[in-house]
Amino acid sequence: MDRPRAVRNGRGGGLFRLQFTFGDGHTATGVFTEISPPERLAFSFGWEGDGTFPSGTSLVEIQLRPQADGTVLKLKHSGFPDATGPEFTPENHADHWSHYLSRLAETV
Repeated sequence: MDRPRAVRNGRGGGLFRLQFTFGDGHTATGVFTEISPPERLAFSFGWEGDGTFPSGTSLVEIQLRPQADGTVLKLKHSGFPDATGPEFTPENHADHWSHYLSRLAETV
């Protein structure tokens, strides 16, 4: 599986763009809405070129909290549009977030 390619400008209002080079090659885009190191990151999220779930439509919030044996990561993805294609449902996104978070856990 190819790795996604990312472009980011890590400041409030900066660009978030993640291009998936596998499958249908979707590109997620949005802007960072909050950057509070080391505990919080938030960005708008949507899909480039999709009329039902366009760039910046939803919000992804990531909270990090230290604990004795590592770090707890809490991810909340909200603001999904009512009508989307089958690949852009909340359930489908939850599956993909789980996949990538497990890969992150393996890496760190």
